[in-house]
Amino acid sequence: MRWQHIYFGITDGVARVTLARPEKRNVLSRALLAEIGEALGEVERTSAHLLILDAEGKAFSSGGDLADPMTHAGELGTLLDDHYHPLLRRLAGLPCPTVCMVDGLVVGGACGLVLAFDMVVATEKARFAFPFTRIGLIPDCGLNWLLSRTVGPIQARRLLLFGETIDGEEAVRIGMVSRLVESGAVASLLSSLIENATTLDPLAVAGTKRAAALAETQTFEQSLATERELQHQAGRSARFAATLASLSNR
Repeated sequence: MRWQHIYFGITDGVARVTLARPEKRNVLSRALLAEIGEALGEVERTSAHLLILDAEGKAFSSGGDLADPMTHAGELGTLLDDHYHPLLRRLAGLPCPTVCMVDGLVVGGACGLVLAFDMVVATEKARFAFPFTRIGLIPDCGLNWLLSRTVGPIQARRLLLFGETIDGEEAVRIGMVSRLVESGAVASLLSSLIENATTLDPLAVAGTKRAAALAETQTFEQSLATERELQHQAGRSARFAATLASLSNR
């Protein structure tokens, strides 16, 4: 069986990854991370226009696998280099919109995985825990960069330094989560997101994601130059030509 730790499929251009080890609280084992990476490869090869990540069970993910022999051997840096960081880079490089649906507890490094998505939707059951300093570690899985840029350095330091846990309502309030919905409304929201994604131009989406990513490290003038270059390309695209043609025919 190809998928043992996740469910994965692509239907009508929509890719969906479901963490499927609820009995293990969807711990981020090396095997699970490898399967997510393999699924992302399929997303890249098929040019899917939307990626959705969700999870089975009461916990979205309990975070890093503390039972891993490499953890006990003190090889956490190697684990990050070989398994966590490549996955985060791959997610960040996807040209399509990515959406993470959180309907339970998210712990530690799993919060970094969640924040690597373009849009995060949480339900009233969502909880986000940052216990690193309580167990003798520093934040990882990209959190030092992702959380600060998502909620600002003041809130990020509060959550990470003091090992806090917040609910979905607070996560929305501080800007960590895009939307808060009731569990019963998740299916309806997903249907709406999928329908909306089919109307988007893939080249325009990819260009928008690239411009936003570069803007993180650019000066204002550099960002304007990137905008000019990417808009020049977009202005010659088939979708924009069709838009102009439809306007001229009115």
